[in-house]
Amino acid sequence: MKRKLGTHAADDAAKAKAAKMNKRGLDRREMVAQATLLALGPMLWSRRLLASETASADRRFLIVMHGSGGASIVDSFMALASSEVQSAGGNSAGLNCYEPAQLVSFSDSPLRAVNYQGTIAVLGGLKVQGNQDAFVKKHKQDMMVVTTESTSVTHVTAQKRAITGNEAWSGRTIQEAVASVYGKGMPLANLLLGQGGYIEHGIDTSLPSFAKGLIVNDPATWSKGLSSAYGLDEAPSEEVMAIAREIRDQMLDGPSTFYRTFKNSPVMQNWVHSRGDTRALFEQSKLAAGLDISGTNGSAAELMRIFPDYTWDPYEAQAILACMAITQGTTCTATLGPGFTVVSKGGLTETRNPPIGFDFSHASHRGVQALMWSRMLSVTDRMIEFLKSKEYARGGSYWDRSLVYFATDFGRSRVRPNGADVFASGHHLNNGVLVMSPMANGNKVLGGIDPKTALTYGFNPATGKPEPGRKTEEKDLYSGLLQVLDINTSAIHNAPDMRAMRRR
Repeated sequence: MKRKLGTHAADDAAKAKAAKMNKRGLDRREMVAQATLLALGPMLWSRRLLASETASADRRFLIVMHGSGGASIVDSFMALASSEVQSAGGNSAGLNCYEPAQLVSFSDSPLRAVNYQGTIAVLGGLKVQGNQDAFVKKHKQDMMVVTTESTSVTHVTAQKRAITGNEAWSGRTIQEAVASVYGKGMPLANLLLGQGGYIEHGIDTSLPSFAKGLIVNDPATWSKGLSSAYGLDEAPSEEVMAIAREIRDQMLDGPSTFYRTFKNSPVMQNWVHSRGDTRALFEQSKLAAGLDISGTNGSAAELMRIFPDYTWDPYEAQAILACMAITQGTTCTATLGPGFTVVSKGGLTETRNPPIGFDFSHASHRGVQALMWSRMLSVTDRMIEFLKSKEYARGGSYWDRSLVYFATDFGRSRVRPNGADVFASGHHLNNGVLVMSPMANGNKVLGGIDPKTALTYGFNPATGKPEPGRKTEEKDLYSGLLQVLDINTSAIHNAPDMRAMRRR
């Protein structure tokens, strides 16, 4: 192997100095320096650890749980009873409202729960039993509903705006904003496990490279690609691999016409960095084994019991990988959620995820909304319980510093024909989202709903008081979520102070 010029001379000088010191012993200055280092070493190391602990003690975690296709807030935590619509002078038969027996209200909470039972005929008569009340009873102190108004009913566009606040921070996604603050030093700060516009990269060119998201298409097998040799029988030794890489870099790539032509290209530079420094970081961190969701390392076995259907349900596999990455110090933001692909263990009657997810409400609104909300709440509940069980620091759990943002494209139309229980719905800009966190202003509905139209309206950003006629824009929600996570939003032009979203 090649050696740098002067290396031999430097080695010879160092050996001569060492021999001289061994022969005469340390001089007085050297002895004082060594004694001081020995005496202060433990203290210096302790301070170094303390600084490291202090840096991570303020870390926060963001989980973006996306509801692709339009998770409707009026079919969950802001649902209306038909009697309320009638009392307000509305037409309950023509509006998406529920019979009182299908709703659960709580004496100590403004939140609602829909307990819907029915079938989805177009899915082979699939039986649906969506009971949301158990989730609300269990988690209401950490649940905050924020009314919203979107600016697009096109899926990918609306999904992207749901995570950028409609380009509020120079096009930086909320995941990137969180990773740029809390992800420094993490090998995979921003893990993108979901689908659609929710996992697209932002366009802020000033974003630190470590905060850019890494897209994972198959959580069950993905981690094996984080090592050159993990899982391979009789793999070459690291020494042999190092020689092969040096031959590739110096003798094959370097002289090639292709490399010399494109070596200054950002794409080429990123590729060289990824297969060099990034690969070394992944392998030194032992991520292949640590994030193997079917392995025996870390919490894999425990999580496989919590999410037993991970082998055929990609949403559960995503949840396992997200929990492992967060609690192993690998990730500070993970994005996951059910997508547009059918998930079924058997035939139509065992469908867990219908075609096009929430958007299958075009075919059967109430049944699909109940099915998909139950799906998301079930996975979220299990993730929260796992994060609660893992200590982060000084007696606090990972959940104590986490936030779940239920991002969604848009809402659904409110019209139903002649009081029907089975009907179709379209896209609608008006909606609301669920936010869950011990740091959020929990057990609250920020904003309100007009019982005559079932349309939501906004709130005062400082007090949280409902304000009919006001709309919570995408930028407002984006800013408020970051502020809950204790991130400075001064870089956002005219960012509002969403004090009402923060727990006091």
